[in-house]
Amino acid sequence: MDYGINADYARTSVESGTSTGDMIAIVMIGIVFLLVMTVVIYIVNSIFLGKVFKKAGLPAWQAWVPLLNSWKMLEIGGKKRYWVLLGFVSTIGSGFIRNTDSENSLVVVAIVAIISLAAILAYLIIYVIAVH
Repeated sequence: MDYGINADYARTSVESGTSTGDMIAIVMIGIVFLLVMTVVIYIVNSIFLGKVFKKAGLPAWQAWVPLLNSWKMLEIGGKKRYWVLLGFVSTIGSGFIRNTDSENSLVVVAIVAIISLAAILAYLIIYVIAVH
């Protein structure tokens, strides 16, 4: 009996419709979008920080220097300026994680990641308190 059903599933192929070139183009568009958004956010943030610095009696150009603007915001907020160094712990930690090649690397990576996360959260809390 023939019911008109093709039972030979092994020979049928399913095409996804997207090629590798299409996927690369989509990823590149996403990267460019994120880069543009990062630049726009940095510019807007620096403009507003420049206005805050003017009101505090500081030169507005200091708002455009990445480490200096955080340093000065903590100074304006009455916090110790060395708290800005907590922000670097996460950067150092991520560099350490990428260069770890040992048998216990999962444990080391987990510990460094937790320390880095705690440091960046502590810095953000101090920064928000200083800004407030």
